[in-house]
Amino acid sequence: MLSIVEEDITEAKEKYIVHQCNCITKYAKGLAKQIFDKFPYSNVYKNRERYSANIPGAIIVCGNGTDQRYVINLIGQFSAGKPTKSDTIENREGYFQSCLSEIAKIDNLESIAFPYRIGCGLAGGNWESYEKMLRNFAEEVKVPVVLYKFEEKK
Repeated sequence: MLSIVEEDITEAKEKYIVHQCNCITKYAKGLAKQIFDKFPYSNVYKNRERYSANIPGAIIVCGNGTDQRYVINLIGQFSAGKPTKSDTIENREGYFQSCLSEIAKIDNLESIAFPYRIGCGLAGGNWESYEKMLRNFAEEVKVPVVLYKFEEKK
């Protein structure tokens, strides 16, 4: 079941918050910065050397589910920003699909929050493709998958 809400994902009620990261950045921008500011233990950029899974298509699950909510860092691109000749849209979509497959393997997966247009903001992806992958994922895992669409008031 896939649904969309107009709320701040950092306030999500779902068991897991998912967001997209890259392999090389050491300082976060955009939504990653907001998530790392609110949940500093999930900052894989700051603590990058501690993790061996910083390869595209991998996930890094942070938090313990009690005093630290679960945050899934989805490594959906190699480099920061828009696609490049070596980090193409097609590669990124493949990495994203691999990450979804990894998330589907998590035990006791109850509910998941994703940002609306994940992979399509600063990362420059095609929302039509990402949304289709998310809809298929939601059908596969059979748990609530919620897309958080939030725009700060100006």
